[in-house]
Amino acid sequence: MSQTERKPGYYAILTAEVRYDKNLTADEKLLYAEITALTQMNGACYAPNSYFAELFSCEERTIRRRLEKLEKAGYIERIVIYKDGTKEVEKRILDLTLNVEQRTALFNKLEEL
Repeated sequence: MSQTERKPGYYAILTAEVRYDKNLTADEKLLYAEITALTQMNGACYAPNSYFAELFSCEERTIRRRLEKLEKAGYIERIVIYKDGTKEVEKRILDLTLNVEQRTALFNKLEEL
């Protein structure tokens, strides 16, 4: 079963700040929402660009551009962890740039649903 065939039982969040940002496209906002859902489910978003490309039926380069735009806007941070002593990527984490209080409040609201 592919990643996009799963039926997840978690919620995506679009904060008002992201939702009303006129500099973001609807697809960029939807990508942000998926990142929040994966973060809420796993504690962090580890999904590779290929996951998002398959999910949203687009090219990986399109996902890269959308992530760059979300990062430049300050909504996410990409954290890259390299294998010891190399420049080979071990994993990439997409982190929400919410502070601890904001993140806790957001996920507490989800648990109430």
